[in-house]
Amino acid sequence: EAADSFGVACIVDNGKTRQFVVYVFGAPQTDSKEAYQVWLVKDGQRRSAGTFRVADQGMGVLSMPIASNTLAFDTIGITLEPDDRGDEPRGVKIFGSA
Repeated sequence: EAADSFGVACIVDNGKTRQFVVYVFGAPQTDSKEAYQVWLVKDGQRRSAGTFRVADQGMGVLSMPIASNTLAFDTIGITLEPDDRGDEPRGVKIFGSA
């Protein structure tokens, strides 16, 4: 979807707190209002994990605290949105899990 780019999603557990972290590398830069939005999909239902922006180096990071012991999802999708306020995808899918 995004040529010459890739992303990594992981859960970071430091023994006290847990974070869901998404890194993207080589992603197209966002303009003034655009944002990448991370979607967690479980049983066909999308839930936003948050948004991030990418500067001219092509790197973006999203970090989301995990309150429970589990974070259940089947797939991850990342869309490029016109702004950071969407409840549903409105932009183009740029990254996705296999």
